Amino acid sequence: MHAMIVSPYYWPESVGPATWLHQLSMDLVEKSHRVTVLTAFPHYPAGRIFPQYSGRMFMRERVDGIDIIRTYIYATPSKSFWPRVLSFSSVCLSLPVGAMLGSRPDVIYSIIQPLPLGWIIELLGKLRDIPVVINVQDIHPQAAVSAGYLKNRRAIRGFEKMERSIYKKAAAIVVITEAFRTDLIAKGVAPGKINVIPNWADVDAIQPAAKANDFRRSLGVDGHLLVMYSGGMGHNTCLDTVIEAASLLENEPCRFVLIGEGVYKPSLLQKAARYSLSNVSFRPFVPAADYPQALAASDVQLVALSSASTHTSLPSKTLKIMASGRPVLALARGDSDLSQLVKNAQCGVTVDPTDAQGLANAIRGLARSREQLDAMGQNAREFCLNYFERRRCTSQVEALLARSASRSLRFAPSANAT
Repeated sequence: MHAMIVSPYYWPESVGPATWLHQLSMDLVEKSHRVTVLTAFPHYPAGRIFPQYSGRMFMRERVDGIDIIRTYIYATPSKSFWPRVLSFSSVCLSLPVGAMLGSRPDVIYSIIQPLPLGWIIELLGKLRDIPVVINVQDIHPQAAVSAGYLKNRRAIRGFEKMERSIYKKAAAIVVITEAFRTDLIAKGVAPGKINVIPNWADVDAIQPAAKANDFRRSLGVDGHLLVMYSGGMGHNTCLDTVIEAASLLENEPCRFVLIGEGVYKPSLLQKAARYSLSNVSFRPFVPAADYPQALAASDVQLVALSSASTHTSLPSKTLKIMASGRPVLALARGDSDLSQLVKNAQCGVTVDPTDAQGLANAIRGLARSREQLDAMGQNAREFCLNYFERRRCTSQVEALLARSASRSLRFAPSANAT
């Protein structure tokens, strides 16, 4: 089988899709499949093309047995509306052109972020008679509407029409939770077309480890409960609540470390400065190689999901936290997939995303019971091993791609089959 994987993000970027699509590609190659990745030049999180890739419109390279076709993107550090629109538009237009540089695959596997990319890739699949499998990481355009990015009613209706068209034309659809599956069925998608395959954690690369490591020592938090957040600081988070909770805990033995970048980071910095907080520090994203150590250094890990994003997203960082054997402190509504996951795994505590006092009380309770923290961390690791182990999940994707490719494989006898 020859699979083409399409995503604006890919190795060497460290954002979620870049990581797990690289892992999927490697696992497919290991099983003797041919993989071509169609992606933009790496630019996340700084919004600037990585130096080794700058000054190019298109290029090809081969990494870990994977053919990679990289195409132009208007990369910008700006978080304003129009620069972001230009960036998304550039990648939606350049990736289909890049697809013509490679040989015809048996199946295309594409994430639909941004939504127009999925629509254009579906059109490409139709023109070249290639089945397209769509991966839904967030419910669009609902996620953009909930986050406040998309407000124009006419534009919303247009994107909703585009969403329905993508689902209708897809050979198969992958969603990451049962709630996503329910949402798509309510929109008229045939249940048999929808496959629930969760994201995964590399439980070999991320394992429980001692807290007393170099990263923790660099923070100077010995003797304190270390509450850490690592990820984007965007519209779907609720990190204002964390700053408010920190102000209530300023004279208690706990410290907050917020790692990452995003449109809300400047306002969070200003709010922490306004409170003159000495128990909160901010850091940029850590290199991917250091991320397991950062996870291990914490006592508890925060996952923050705003009320508006309750039913449109499940942060993939949650699974990495669970793999590290650290408890999850989830800022999320009780009816969210995130809250349900924490409850099912018995791996942490959930607090309403607007309840700063409740978050402060939860942290006080965790600080009083280190045995409870250890038990939650053990539960997290065990649940991750049972349900979110990398090979288990990538094998499900492989089987789905092979089934979807079977039609084109009949006309390509030289292709590798499962």
